[in-house]
Amino acid sequence: MATLHFDSGALLRSALESDRADLYRVCLETGDSGADATQMYALREMLGEIYVGAYLTFDPSFTFALVDDDVSGYVLAAFDTTTYEERFEIDWLPMLLRKYASVDPTQFTSEETGLINFMKNPVRTPEAIAKEFPSQIHIDIVEKSQGKGYGKAMMQHLMKELASAGSPGAHLHMSPTNTRAYNFYLGLGFDLAHKGDNEWLMTKKF
Repeated sequence: MATLHFDSGALLRSALESDRADLYRVCLETGDSGADATQMYALREMLGEIYVGAYLTFDPSFTFALVDDDVSGYVLAAFDTTTYEERFEIDWLPMLLRKYASVDPTQFTSEETGLINFMKNPVRTPEAIAKEFPSQIHIDIVEKSQGKGYGKAMMQHLMKELASAGSPGAHLHMSPTNTRAYNFYLGLGFDLAHKGDNEWLMTKKF
C-alpha cells in the first residue's frame, strides 16, 4: 500500500505489528468520545484490545497508522464485516476473556466492567447494513494531531483502498454524543442509517 505524505512531514503508512502498543495508546487517548479516556481505565490495554487489536490481526491490509512525530492516529477497516465479526467472536474475544479472568472483578472500573460485559455479549452489525455496506471503518486521532486535515485524507485513502479491492461501501459505528465526529462523517458523504441509544450507524456507498 502506498504511503501518504503530508506537507507537515507527517505520514500515513501501513500499520505494523510493532505499532500495536502505540495503536492501543491512541485508542485509549481518544476513547471518551474522542477525548482522553486514560483516567477511566486501570487496565490500559483493554480498550485497544477490543476496538483496534482484531483489525490489525485479521485485516492488516486495511490498517493504517498516522505518524506525526510519533504514532498519533489510525484508520482501520474490516473488508467484510460478517467474516470479521465471526472471527472476532470466535477467536478474539475468548482470548481476551481468558486474559482478564484472573482479575478480581471488584477491581474493574465501571468502564472496564462495561467492556467485560460487551465481550461476553457482543453486538453484531445489523445484517442489512453488513450486506449493503460490507466494510467497517474505525478512525481515531489524538488531540495534538487533530485539526490539521489528516482525518479527511486518511478516510479518503482507506476508502479508495477498499473500493479498489472490490468493496461496494462501508459503515461505521459512532457515539451519539460525538457531534464533531458526526459532522466530520457527514462531510465525507456518510449518511445516518440507524440511531440507537448508545450508538449510531453511518453508511456510505463507494
